Amino acid sequence: MLARGRPRGQRPAEPAGRPGAAGLRPLPRAALSAGAQPTTQPSARALSPGLLVGAGALVALALALSAWAPLATYALGLACFGLPHVLSELRYVDARFKPRVPGGLLALWGLLLGAVVLGRAGALLGGWSVPPRLELGLVSALVASALLVPGASGLWRAVAALCLAALAAGVALAPLATFVALSLLHNLTPLGFLAERLEGGRRRRALALGGLLFLGLPLLILLGAPQSLLGQSQAPAPFGVLLADQLKGFVFPAWRSASWAERLFAAAVFTQCLHYLYVLLILPALDGRAAWWGQAPAGQERGTLLPWPGPLGTGLLLLAAAGLSLGLFVALGFSAAKRCYALPAAVHAWIELPLLLAAPALLSRAEAAS
Repeated sequence: MLARGRPRGQRPAEPAGRPGAAGLRPLPRAALSAGAQPTTQPSARALSPGLLVGAGALVALALALSAWAPLATYALGLACFGLPHVLSELRYVDARFKPRVPGGLLALWGLLLGAVVLGRAGALLGGWSVPPRLELGLVSALVASALLVPGASGLWRAVAALCLAALAAGVALAPLATFVALSLLHNLTPLGFLAERLEGGRRRRALALGGLLFLGLPLLILLGAPQSLLGQSQAPAPFGVLLADQLKGFVFPAWRSASWAERLFAAAVFTQCLHYLYVLLILPALDGRAAWWGQAPAGQERGTLLPWPGPLGTGLLLLAAAGLSLGLFVALGFSAAKRCYALPAAVHAWIELPLLLAAPALLSRAEAAS
């Protein structure tokens, strides 16, 4: 007999807490068939008022320091927050995307990233020198792999193909300038993660605020507005860092002799500080599985590629990474320590290119499998 009050053929409502409840995204069947643990994709959490106030204060501090002493801010920021932010970003990406990525694609990405790390490790140890075009060729292959994910719309495939064509042109015509462009664009990846993570009005508000922070405030620095109020620090930068050496990472070769090259560097330093802030605080707060504070639900790390510790363990891991990184910069000097840092940094930067390009297709796969 049919239960009273329910039309013929209608499924009974699922109780809260079960997979499929409101606000939860089920794991794709493809991931389940590959051996992943059954889990859910929780809705983005609301940011607490205290976190928002603290983040606002950090943004103001980063703006002032980047305008007043850009070289010192860059050097100390990289030494203290570079490695922790890499680990935090990898943890977020692992928890957020791994359950949705097909196993074959993960294996392909692993091979390509392994080749990048091998090349950089060889250059670091003096065994061989890797031409920039070779690494960028591997990066191009990563970008091209985003087209292999089924389910993407024709428009999104066209966007991915356009990005691949632009990257290929950069590799062929100006590889060093292409590295600079990718470095600058990488600082904007939190905007892509916000667009993927949020929906509706929350997404629009977050992207509007992010656009103001990542584009509007750096423009003020480029125009020299904060510098006219704060002046410029005359103190030497830590670790004996020279501005001419660091311009190579953020200023295109043809622009390095321009009068505004240092202001462009300062603007890039500010966006890098924002990148650290979003990766270490904002994104983990939105996604409880990647948070390194508070109390996480039991089993929330199931389905990740790496065995990440819980919130307390991750907090201690990030703190240890900061201490280790700072110690390396002090012991080895800035240039040598930066080359060591470039190994994990390359992994976390390059893996995000295909992930963000394939994100709509991965999400559609998850929804279709639910």
